[in-house]
Amino acid sequence: MCGIAGILLKDPSADTTREQPRLAAAMERLRHRGPDDLGFYQRPAVLLGHRRLSILDLSPAGHQPMTSRDGESVLVLNGEIYNYLELRRELAGHGHCFRTGTDTEVLLAAFTEWGTGCLEKFRGMFAFALWNNVTRRLLVARDRVGEKPLYYWRDGRRFVFASEIKALLELIPGRPALSPEQLNVYLHYQFVIEPETLLEGIHKLPAGHFLEISVDHWYGDPRQYWDISSIPPIGGEPAATLREVLESAVEMTLRSDAPVGIALSGGMDSGVIAALASRKRADLTAFTIGYPGQYDFDERQDARRLAELLGIPWHSAELATDEFAAFFPQLVASVDEPIADVAAYGHHAVSKLAASHGIKVLLTGIGGDELFFGYDWVREALRLSRIKIHAGQTDSAWSRARASLMRRVIDHPGLLNIAANRRLPEWWRVRVDRFFDYGKIDLEHPDDWVFYQLDYHWKPACRFSEQIFSDDVNRQLPPGSAYRLMHGLTGHMSDPQIGICKLLFDSWLVSNCLALGDRVSMASSVEARIPLLDATLIETVVGFWRAGRTDDSQGHKLWLRAVAKDLLPPQVLNRPKRGFLTPTAQWMAAVNARYRSHLLGGALVDTNILDGTRLRHWMERTPVGLQRDFFQYKLTLLELWSRLVIHGQKPHEIVEAKSARHAVRTHVPQPA
Repeated sequence: MCGIAGILLKDPSADTTREQPRLAAAMERLRHRGPDDLGFYQRPAVLLGHRRLSILDLSPAGHQPMTSRDGESVLVLNGEIYNYLELRRELAGHGHCFRTGTDTEVLLAAFTEWGTGCLEKFRGMFAFALWNNVTRRLLVARDRVGEKPLYYWRDGRRFVFASEIKALLELIPGRPALSPEQLNVYLHYQFVIEPETLLEGIHKLPAGHFLEISVDHWYGDPRQYWDISSIPPIGGEPAATLREVLESAVEMTLRSDAPVGIALSGGMDSGVIAALASRKRADLTAFTIGYPGQYDFDERQDARRLAELLGIPWHSAELATDEFAAFFPQLVASVDEPIADVAAYGHHAVSKLAASHGIKVLLTGIGGDELFFGYDWVREALRLSRIKIHAGQTDSAWSRARASLMRRVIDHPGLLNIAANRRLPEWWRVRVDRFFDYGKIDLEHPDDWVFYQLDYHWKPACRFSEQIFSDDVNRQLPPGSAYRLMHGLTGHMSDPQIGICKLLFDSWLVSNCLALGDRVSMASSVEARIPLLDATLIETVVGFWRAGRTDDSQGHKLWLRAVAKDLLPPQVLNRPKRGFLTPTAQWMAAVNARYRSHLLGGALVDTNILDGTRLRHWMERTPVGLQRDFFQYKLTLLELWSRLVIHGQKPHEIVEAKSARHAVRTHVPQPA
């Protein structure tokens, strides 16, 4: 894994000498992504830069930018092509010769042989830029699910790209404005949904897409080469087939000439990866994070037992609340985008722990919940969306009236408490639960999925954001913009399971989990690898769905448990879902208290994004509780991100608000 950046000027004869300092500054911003080597490529109109984290072929032969044997193409690659050995043998059969042991050289040869069709052959995580000296065309591409990032910006004379926003800003004249619409999206979701960002004009290349830029094709749009909705059906027995594919995925993600570790929680997802990996690599090491005095959130005991059972050396570290609050500005800077997932600190810490033991590659269990329907709320969204499809097909006046009535009941706490009283007879409770389902499906918007509206923080975010935005921002918000993600139900009437999975992949997975995971691991110069998001594994699971096989209604991760039944003990297979747990309420309270004055008198107020008077009134009058605390946490993170990333302030320059010290020690709100 590495860091890449580049500049393409529209004038084909333009001298790039004046652009060199810009690119050098961008590459310095990416030092953490590749501390082992630095390289540049410069020609008229084009500049490419590469920071290398040496994983495959640790020799200088892996230096980038790398030029093809015929001198026609030049490549900078971030990530890994896991099946490079298989592709290398196939390409050798077509007459290609190789000088190095790198996947970079294989990618160059694959493009020479198959053009952009090579993307469909890759199993891996990648973002790359390839310049062709003959066609004078720049190709940028990204892996299927978006494990590796690529940002870009262009105007009438230049196209620039980089692995992180901080680096991209070094290549852009001036500072882009904040987007009011995306600010609103962030406050609803805790992240901005790609391909958008919070900054006007800066975009992410979408996962599973490529973009070609040339003088005569300057404003072309990204083109999709992979879509989960287009996966064909397959036959066979799910458990046996998935076991074979997962073993292959783990074997490929273990390919490394550098030391490999695994982030181990003691649960099924990371456990099955650890069990398979330990059979294939004897030097595997496990790492776990714990929290002092927080038994409900501390998984070290489970992880240690599992590591001992598998014969894997195990290390752990503790994270205290006061340490999190003090480290928060550095964490925000490392994540690069505003992502208000409190689990970021734990992910950052486990990568740092691994790096301290000489690990460069860290396997994780991310993706299991997204691919195997491990989240209760996602299974509930699928169940309710199916009810909505059925109700829409019947389209009776009674269905619409019932939905409208129950939505009003749900929105009225007093009526809701009366109707849902658990002391009432069972026949009443069963009927009320069925009626409540209709109150959640919103038949007035027949094309909207039932999805993020189920989130505990969604409705409060709708109300809170309007209360604290300035009049100017509120005027610029398109009606219903935060709901745009949920559009498209009518296009998946026959396959709602795939539709819900696509929604999850296109939002939460790529814009929260994968974006966060990449940044915090790379902050410690560690490459995170995710076997459960292997392209072939995804296509196998979805292929079974297409064939009418489903596991979403048959219990928690039915297929994955079947795959792991001879790999893990029953206490791991049958452990209730816990996820990546952290002391969320305590951490948010500490951050909110420590940086309260920064938010009230900060850049967001000064630039009229937030109305200072309304914000102060909201903080003073809104009752304490998890919903209010999380919204304030999102605002605080956004304020610090604005200072650190947009305005270039250093983390150590964000001083502690002295008036908040006592609050950190004495006031820790509990969940409502």
